[in-house]
Amino acid sequence: MTISGLGQMVIFRLLLIIASILWPLTCSYATPAITSAVGTVSESGQITITGSDFGIAGPTLLFYDNFESGAVGEVINTGAGSATIGEWYALNTAPPIYSSDTAVSGTKAFKATTVEGVEGKTNGFIVLPDVTEIFMSWWCYVPASSPWPGEGETNGINWKIMWAYQNNTGDNDTYFVQLLQGNQWVMAGNDSPLAYPNTEPFNSGITKGSWHRYCWWIKDGYSNDGSSTISELTPSGDATIKNLSGVTTAISPDVRKILSVNGYTRQMTTTQAVQMFDDIYVAVGPNSRARVEIGNAAAYGDCTKLSISTPDSWSSTEIVSTLRTGSFQDGDHIYLYVVDADGAVNANGYDLGILGAETNVTKQHVGYSSTGRSWVYSPTGVNVQ
Repeated sequence: MTISGLGQMVIFRLLLIIASILWPLTCSYATPAITSAVGTVSESGQITITGSDFGIAGPTLLFYDNFESGAVGEVINTGAGSATIGEWYALNTAPPIYSSDTAVSGTKAFKATTVEGVEGKTNGFIVLPDVTEIFMSWWCYVPASSPWPGEGETNGINWKIMWAYQNNTGDNDTYFVQLLQGNQWVMAGNDSPLAYPNTEPFNSGITKGSWHRYCWWIKDGYSNDGSSTISELTPSGDATIKNLSGVTTAISPDVRKILSVNGYTRQMTTTQAVQMFDDIYVAVGPNSRARVEIGNAAAYGDCTKLSISTPDSWSSTEIVSTLRTGSFQDGDHIYLYVVDADGAVNANGYDLGILGAETNVTKQHVGYSSTGRSWVYSPTGVNVQ
């Protein structure tokens, strides 16, 4: 029996349909995998990470500041060399200062204090290179004795922690702002007729008297193709608290030109409000989400401490990065993670050992020898026990 041309075509199409159904079930999407890490495991130590599926290119790192270069009590520096990496372009008229009151990394942080009769003006500005994709990470803190900006005032709480826009705060802008109560936030903007991506309030676990880490990724879209995700570090691990996709976030051909840190603080008539920031990290471009982090647990989702390192070079199989230890202290057990441009991360951390116990290390992939005995790390390589 022979099969006609029409029958062959039907069979071919059926096979294509079956293949399209089975393909996702038989193939797994690649995630970063680390096979070795060599270098100096300490603050500002350089480490070379090898492995696979890191992505052909990393982020364009625009800015990082841990505020250790300034003098306590002095206004935050501006201009070339004013940040650890990158620069502060300008400060507003009630400028933040370097403070040793508390910090995440090192001994100093950014401190802003509201001024009676002054609406906002406590912010600092970072110039963005006409971008449509930004990844930001920062730690912020409000002292237990301080009100939230606007707390107890007639108009209520209003603290725009981060505010990205084109030329001014009513031009292609989006902000991460605290409104309503102390744990409710919205992501919105002032630009009209730009439709806000989503103004439904969401909860955050930030509390007074404790440092809190946020990450915010914005991928602008002009026609229902934008994304925006906010995550926070909680006592149970890293958690996404806002996730939007398939939304319009900008009007073509608008771009983001300015990032305002501590973008707006409502004025206070009695007790003035204090806001602090540390370890501010800003990357831009199509791979802005790609990054290197260290965590305190063997699984990324279980990490209750995380710190982003700054990349020096990046390829699909090798990353050179400068470690930023953040809130980690000597004696802490640390694990290494690589996040790619799509947000995929090696779920199981690469064990870097005890911070401060080893300086120059060569670490190979965890596994088992042919005799079944486990491999263990040493400062010079791998020993079999």
